[in-house]
Amino acid sequence: RKFPVFEFDKPCIWVHCASLGEFEQGRPVIEALKKNYPQYPIVLSFFSPSGYEIRKNFPGADKVIYLPVDSHRNAAKLINAMNPAIVFWVKYEYWYHYLSALQQRKIPVVLVSGIFRESQPFFTWYGGIWKKMLAGFHQIFVQNESSLQLLQSINMHHHALVAGDTRFDRVTTIANDAEPLPLIEKFIG
Repeated sequence: RKFPVFEFDKPCIWVHCASLGEFEQGRPVIEALKKNYPQYPIVLSFFSPSGYEIRKNFPGADKVIYLPVDSHRNAAKLINAMNPAIVFWVKYEYWYHYLSALQQRKIPVVLVSGIFRESQPFFTWYGGIWKKMLAGFHQIFVQNESSLQLLQSINMHHHALVAGDTRFDRVTTIANDAEPLPLIEKFIG
């Protein structure tokens, strides 16, 4: 993979989704950002080919990229080149070097549709580095009350809110935008 090149003359909004499923959860957020902040270019990144290959031409983003491997060097290089004003990561994204670099530059990072389970390393005796990553988020929007309670159990709830699952917003949008199909209408009749 070639390292991405950016040609923006101003800061951007960076949205990262691991794969296609997370993209569908993040899509309502991307669309709202595009509508409400059109002056900011939107960069959409994926770690998985399943997201990138299907959405590499997504019109809601000004640039779609693969996320380079999480290393100190790559994080510094990407963030310097991209120049994000704010970052949104969807659901399960915790990249140590990227979070550290963003935190050092005081760039806000928001976790959208986060979901937590007791079995995750955040909630174990050896989860120190994972807890440090959670502390790198300026805001964490979780899907349910049990996720918020788990964050409370490790004192990471001060910047967390229950916001629900953005997949429901996406399903509602798809249902509302559905075009009638004459063949189906005839069959139903």
